[in-house]
Amino acid sequence: MDEAAGGLSVTYDYGVIYVANSDSRAAGSIAGVVISFVPIKGYGFIKGEDGEQYFFHLDDVEGRVPLVTGQHVTFMPTPSAKGSKAKRLVPGPGPTVIYVEPYDFVWSKAGSPKGMKRVLITGKGWSESSDLNKARQLLIETARLWGANAVLHVTQSRYTEEEGGSNYKYTVHRFDAELAVVKVIKTASDPELIAASQAQMQTLKDWWARCKAQHNSEGDGPSAADRGPSYRLGFWLGRFSGRYRRVEDTVMGWLQDKGVPAVLADVLKMSVRLIFLGCVLYLAFWIAPLILGLLVLKGIRRNEPNCGAERVDSDVEEP
Repeated sequence: MDEAAGGLSVTYDYGVIYVANSDSRAAGSIAGVVISFVPIKGYGFIKGEDGEQYFFHLDDVEGRVPLVTGQHVTFMPTPSAKGSKAKRLVPGPGPTVIYVEPYDFVWSKAGSPKGMKRVLITGKGWSESSDLNKARQLLIETARLWGANAVLHVTQSRYTEEEGGSNYKYTVHRFDAELAVVKVIKTASDPELIAASQAQMQTLKDWWARCKAQHNSEGDGPSAADRGPSYRLGFWLGRFSGRYRRVEDTVMGWLQDKGVPAVLADVLKMSVRLIFLGCVLYLAFWIAPLILGLLVLKGIRRNEPNCGAERVDSDVEEP
């Protein structure tokens, strides 16, 4: 039994019932939760805080307000020849959608995982390292620094670097992602839980408003143009890859909704990819000599693990 604002939350084997304080309900009444209601017939059943099951009719509900499963009520328990009945029902809070924090950091190659919702985008982040696990950890640390508890639409790319002054080559792993705040979607009838969820969302909204105001006053940080050529190439390739995959997923979903067979949809997807590949190879044939010339002249210095992010224009989404 836990104290709540204006009452108690009592846990039974069939769930949690919010029990209003005795001074806020009629003398002799008890609390309960609706476990079933048939609107057409106008009756249903309530599980009382005493563990008993009570029959009720819509005519006994204050204001004849239709009830929903999971809604809290107070009522007068009344014995009858056919069993216990509930009279003089006073409707309480119904099931309300609330947002709660996930247990762990969320890493997703797509959007929000099932049962969660993205409520805020704090930025676009990236990380790169010759160590794959280090690159992953850097992206997570960057997200947390930017107030995010998730990275969504994560794309992974690789490119080869060469140690300056030697023939040693190594692979650099790069991640690009959307830095976001996600919440687990739940329902609750306990006023304390509902109020706590609303307070957390308001706190998040206020924090983001302060961040945007500070960002507008200080201006943008280093952009992709301020980095080296290797970074800029990886940055734009990663961004293009992420956007292309999101568009591709949307188009594939639309085709499936229109009844296009999965095999035909896959053929169309591969055809578009081959067209893109052909265009890239054609451009590479002409651009490659220029790039090689620049690399020979300038040389490439081995990059240490690196990461960064840029702010995006976003607003906190309401429940």
